[in-house]
Amino acid sequence: MAEEKEKKDKEKKNKDKKPGFIDRTKRSLRDMRGEIKKVVWPTKKQILNNTGIVLVVVAIAGVAVGCFDFVLKFAVDFLLRSA
Repeated sequence: MAEEKEKKDKEKKNKDKKPGFIDRTKRSLRDMRGEIKKVVWPTKKQILNNTGIVLVVVAIAGVAVGCFDFVLKFAVDFLLRSA
């Protein structure tokens, strides 16, 4: 009876023990590989289209910031000259 109890205690301790670093890393990499397989990658046409949109928006934003900067510079110069 005592031997059975010791065996059960050892089994319980082994179950409560968390997996080691290597085992956790392997599991994480396995899970990551599975998730990567589920990803729907964009087509070349979609990538080129999205890149074009981003470049146009960045160019428009650059022009807008440049215009705002020019107007503020003009206003500050005007105020400093008149003072």
